[in-house]
Amino acid sequence: MESLWPKLDTISQDVPVQILKAQAEIFNREMKGILECEVSSSEIQHTGVFVPGIDNDFTTKLIVSCPNLYDYNLVLVQVNNLISKAYPCEIINCLKDESLSFGTKADNAEEFKQILSSILKSEEVITALQNLIAQTRDM
Repeated sequence: MESLWPKLDTISQDVPVQILKAQAEIFNREMKGILECEVSSSEIQHTGVFVPGIDNDFTTKLIVSCPNLYDYNLVLVQVNNLISKAYPCEIINCLKDESLSFGTKADNAEEFKQILSSILKSEEVITALQNLIAQTRDM
């Protein structure tokens, strides 16, 4: 019997979780164990409020941990999207958007990278990372 399935592209695409994983790898190389970055994904429990017009069932978090500070974890970024459709997605700066009730919408990978870059270079993230580094020196 012939296959009725379409030919699927198995090459990695620029989806939020892959972009975050790449950034975590870069961070870990640069920090050399002082701080560590990881990506955690899970199904959304639907307890929050999301950007109007975006259905979400999957969340991914970019987390920085401090091994020398009792394994302290700090969530920097949360991304919400449909698992079956990477874009549009919602990006939340967890250090700025304290209520985690809204984020910024990205319609494609380029928009996602621009928004992520602005969050990672934000005053809130820089201050938090510098404070973690400073506190690890005393441990």
